[in-house]
Amino acid sequence: MNRILGYILIGLNLTLLFTCSEGIHQSSERVEDGSTYASRVNIDQKMYSNLLKMEVSYDIILPEDYSVDISKSYDIVYLLHGYSDNKRVWRTDINILTIYDNLVHKGVICPI
Repeated sequence: MNRILGYILIGLNLTLLFTCSEGIHQSSERVEDGSTYASRVNIDQKMYSNLLKMEVSYDIILPEDYSVDISKSYDIVYLLHGYSDNKRVWRTDINILTIYDNLVHKGVICPI
């Protein structure tokens, strides 16, 4: 119940944020699962976790200008999921790439 309420609150806040402004930018390239993402997303990367003693998967989202200026450094944001979710919740339920692109496009945040 708390998880559903959390998604509803996030959705309402994002709806207010993005419907009250102009020029919404949305990624248009489709990937295997049918979701909309930019080509700069590396999906289903894997690494071994010594702490968990198992292989874990993760996604990497690169800024639009990442390949243009390789000398530039970027901040990193780690998006973690709860115990009952998986890493896809950020792409499928929350659509984090569109949110990120809109915030960068509007100058609210810098590319990270």
